[in-house]
Amino acid sequence: MKTRTLILMAAALLCLGACASTNRTAMKNSGETLCGGYTAQREISAEELEMFKKATTEMEEELTPLSVATQVVAGINYRFVCTDCTITIFKPLKGEPVVSGIDRKKAVKASKDAILREY
Repeated sequence: MKTRTLILMAAALLCLGACASTNRTAMKNSGETLCGGYTAQREISAEELEMFKKATTEMEEELTPLSVATQVVAGINYRFVCTDCTITIFKPLKGEPVVSGIDRKKAVKASKDAILREY
């Protein structure tokens, strides 16, 4: 009896896991934002560009942002795809935005249109 119950519970958990995985894949393919995740890359607004310039003024290299994605946390994370790297800027609810990450592994050397399509 216990074995049968355990098998049924395991099967139910597997089904629930498969459903959750399918929903995430469907949302990703449909362009919807997963709760807690980043939005799709899009063109940068004038306000976002100003914030980017302000947050990166002390960096030695000249950075050219091509697109941005956002994530709502206890503030907003902005993921800027640049010509040579990906930069994450955290803008807290109160206070100034700061560079919180630089990823050179995701360096993109492609046209702006290709980034908006593929990233």
